[in-house]
Amino acid sequence: MAFKYIWCCCMFLCYFVYGNSEDLTTHPGHLKPIGSHGEILNVESMDYFPDPGVFFTNFVHGSKPLVVRGGAKISPAYSLWTDEYLGNFEEGKKEIVVVEQAKKENRTLSPEEVPFTEFVQRYRNEDIYLVNDLPEFLSKDVFLPPSLLCQDVVDYLLAKLMWFSNGGTKSVLHYDSAENINCLFAGAKKLYLIDPNKYSDKVTIENVKSAYSDVDVERVDFVKYPGLAKVEYHYVEMQPGDCLYIPYGWYGDDIAISCSYTCGLRCGLAEVYWRSLCGLSVV
Repeated sequence: MAFKYIWCCCMFLCYFVYGNSEDLTTHPGHLKPIGSHGEILNVESMDYFPDPGVFFTNFVHGSKPLVVRGGAKISPAYSLWTDEYLGNFEEGKKEIVVVEQAKKENRTLSPEEVPFTEFVQRYRNEDIYLVNDLPEFLSKDVFLPPSLLCQDVVDYLLAKLMWFSNGGTKSVLHYDSAENINCLFAGAKKLYLIDPNKYSDKVTIENVKSAYSDVDVERVDFVKYPGLAKVEYHYVEMQPGDCLYIPYGWYGDDIAISCSYTCGLRCGLAEVYWRSLCGLSVV
């Protein structure tokens, strides 16, 4: 009887450990691009920027992404920015910018520093793209989104960034420790976002200091990253003139489908101060 009992226990343990485990190599999304599997949720869309109170309550406080269709059209950059326009600034010959090597983002590669005008002349024909602070001489072309027009909020902007590419760029899976609003002035992009409030235990971030994962976003290995087989993706495709709000801490992978000019605003405003500056009740 004792032998039979031990044998039954061993069989149960083997089933629990082996028979009840999922073979992720057979998962339909294994070794395919990120977002190729599982439930895809559309990011909420509006045709205008909500007022600051609604934006804060529903999206910032609610940690909920939002795409504003046509939101970037309020900025002169939407109608002005072309390669010819951007390459004609005298200041651009002296403004040094950071140029990333290889359009599939690889943060182990050393970036190149070149004059902005030189980048504009080269980027359509080379495997490079630009991630840099927005040069001062172009700042007049980019307006602050109406949802941020609260008293002194502009003082809490951490950065105004620009991304330029000739299409085909792919970011690493990463997150930002700031609120982000990205506005697309030309080209098309698609993004897959993951909610950290639901799936922080499913996303492996090996590079904690730089806040990104080593996962190959073009061939997601579910054996190495099993959590990514269990998440929902919030998907959005941006067209020229769209703006996208990405909440603090959300994981994201973005892909430039075609030649694109993008500007992003990063705000490091703590929630309690955002409430105060926007005239919202502090709780």
